[in-house]
Amino acid sequence: MESIEHEGIVEKISEKNVIVRIASMSACGLCHAKSMCSMSETKDKMIDIFTKEKVEIGQKVMVVGSRGQGFKAAGLAYLLPVFIVVAVLSVSMTLTGNEIFSGIISLAALAPYFLILRNINNRLKKTFSFNLKPINE
Repeated sequence: MESIEHEGIVEKISEKNVIVRIASMSACGLCHAKSMCSMSETKDKMIDIFTKEKVEIGQKVMVVGSRGQGFKAAGLAYLLPVFIVVAVLSVSMTLTGNEIFSGIISLAALAPYFLILRNINNRLKKTFSFNLKPINE
């Protein structure tokens, strides 16, 4: 199975988990002219990894996840919300015929969805598990 890998730096270590900082770049973040352009975007993200791997703070590591996890995350974050909005919009337009009301209701339907995701966050953390590979320099 193919995997997704990102290089990161260990920020914090506890008994059960390691927090790794990875730099997430937009596509133009890799461009050779990014210093001349205001379009480039780089953000640091903290990844919480449940592992017993022996690492040290400041150590470079490779964060590894399966490609299937990426597809599942994209589905939960993008595809399912779009499906919810379209479904609620279609039903409310059929029932009411009011475009403004239907639009507001369809967008409001996302609030419970994201609240549910927030409430099952601990279960999702176990589903989306990452592994560490120490980088030897």
